[in-house]
Amino acid sequence: MEEKRFVVRAFLETPVILDRGFLTLDALLAAMIFRRTEDPARALAEIPLKRTGATWHGSAGFFEPGARTNACFVRSLSPSDLESGMWQPMKGKYPLYVDQARNDQPNQWRRMNDEYDAVASASVTWFGCGDAARVRELLIGADLGALNLAGVGKKVPQGYGRVSNIEIMESDAMPDRSMMLKDGSPARPVPIDEWKAAGGRDDVCIRLDTFEPPYYSSDAVTCAVPQARFLPWLEIRRLGQ
Repeated sequence: MEEKRFVVRAFLETPVILDRGFLTLDALLAAMIFRRTEDPARALAEIPLKRTGATWHGSAGFFEPGARTNACFVRSLSPSDLESGMWQPMKGKYPLYVDQARNDQPNQWRRMNDEYDAVASASVTWFGCGDAARVRELLIGADLGALNLAGVGKKVPQGYGRVSNIEIMESDAMPDRSMMLKDGSPARPVPIDEWKAAGGRDDVCIRLDTFEPPYYSSDAVTCAVPQARFLPWLEIRRLGQ
């Protein structure tokens, strides 16, 4: 694999919903590979990024700040939910709840069960090092009329975090900014022993976190992590130089 330093910038046309994770580039690429192959082993083995120790050279996603709103989601009742005796409307002060009976055991369940913070961010940026051509093919593809990466964050099928355009630009930053930004702060979760071996600063955010895909099931270890996820674009660009 020919290793090149590059920057990925995705422009967003709808607010994005984020969770506690850092939306790293390696996680994004693994998800794109799995979508094509439906093979979790290939999704982890074929990430087109350089790897140092256990850490992939793909930064967290850095978002431009924007207006914040609440995104509420209501689960509808399906026909099977409405079988006789299975669901009963609750009375009194709980109009949004229904009582789900299973084996004569009541189970309260609220129909409006999800509420998220959404941010109207203009773009998200990643720094990477690896096979830039393969990264481009995974995220953009050959069809100029549509992007392979349709959206980022949570609730993409419901229209959140929709991507309108993607730019992939070569970078001359030395070293690449996928693990450490220009100011010496972490660009992604990095295990603390690897962070110290790379000469990382001591005055950084440290917490238990996962650092490799699949992030939802990997073991959490002590990591140096980015201090901020939302930064003005000019600051993101400066930190990536």
